[in-house]
Amino acid sequence: MYRISNLLSMVLMSFLLNVMLPDYTSSANKQLYLISGMPTPKSDARFPSYLFGIDNAKKTLIAVREVDSEDKGTEFIRSYYDERIVIIGSLSGNTENNMSRFAIVNMDAPLSEKKIEITYPKSFYENESHLFNIANKGLYIGLEIAKSNLEPKLLGINLSTMKQEELPWDSYKYVEVSGIPGGAIPGEVVVANVGVNGQILIPSLAGKIESSWKLPPTIKFADNEKIGIFINNNFITALVFSAFREKQKSGLGYAPFYIFNKKTSTWHSVRFQGGRTGVRGFGIWLAGYVADEERDVDSPGKDNRRKEMTQTGTPVDWRFKDFRIYCPGILFLYNARTYQKFTIETGQGDSEVLLIEGDTVYYRVNDEIYMARIDKNKVEPATLLVKDAIVPDIHWAFMGPQ
Repeated sequence: MYRISNLLSMVLMSFLLNVMLPDYTSSANKQLYLISGMPTPKSDARFPSYLFGIDNAKKTLIAVREVDSEDKGTEFIRSYYDERIVIIGSLSGNTENNMSRFAIVNMDAPLSEKKIEITYPKSFYENESHLFNIANKGLYIGLEIAKSNLEPKLLGINLSTMKQEELPWDSYKYVEVSGIPGGAIPGEVVVANVGVNGQILIPSLAGKIESSWKLPPTIKFADNEKIGIFINNNFITALVFSAFREKQKSGLGYAPFYIFNKKTSTWHSVRFQGGRTGVRGFGIWLAGYVADEERDVDSPGKDNRRKEMTQTGTPVDWRFKDFRIYCPGILFLYNARTYQKFTIETGQGDSEVLLIEGDTVYYRVNDEIYMARIDKNKVEPATLLVKDAIVPDIHWAFMGPQ
């Protein structure tokens, strides 16, 4: 169990700050941090979220601090690599004013706690929440709220000034999208539609908002075609047409993604294995785990996976069943600048890419975390960093200060 008292937390943080880490978890005065969590949107089940480092000698986890407590639970956890923040959205409270709570992990100051609240009148209800990088204004956490017979509102808190304000609905032109983590954990995908002449429209409580994206004539689509926007960061936008996926109950289908390179202002397409495959973004890199329709056999490696719920999460096989997916244990990396694609076959259905930093990939295989160098033509043999019972509940990672 990783229930952490304040005293123990301080001791562990001190230890983490003073330990000298080998090169495989640190570089240029940075070290690897890991976040555990189990988002349970619209559920009474609640789990805490923790920040960890690694004891390199023992290859076990070091608990740094609690990020969000069990009594609050988490609606979502989203890592924005380019913006250097992780946002943990908590379940709403029942107070005089309704509120949504957010814990912010600053990747450049991960030991500091930062928690904010968006408040709204009790009679309103909350809807979608996203991060917006609004031109000439900065980063905002935004929240849609609504009430019967009243106009919906988009509220936001500026992460620099920490002031709450009402945002215009066209702020959706600046929405950031972080994608899908592994372990069948709920992620962030913006479902949109294709309008006239390829203009992408984002649904909101105020209606469909014109986005900043327009598909080129070379991409064929039907009017009002539904698409999923998996990534929108400083470098790329990555989307997939729902109707274009090929799902299979035997063998593996595929998911054709369309990628917009913001530096060159060009679109291109790439096909990934798995009709239920999703992606997450790390700058110019896309990464994901292959997934397809559930079948009569379990995802490989079930005998080695956790069978019972713990304080920090549920067994992944419960989520595979809930989402009706099959995962063959195949990871992929894709560089949207060079068009290079790399594959890692783990043979374990519960596998995921946690981070790509420079020429290094960090990935999880059940209860183990590995790192490997990305060479020009292949991923080099991996090094085991940590093996720990809580690792199956770790789905986010970043490099931060030592």
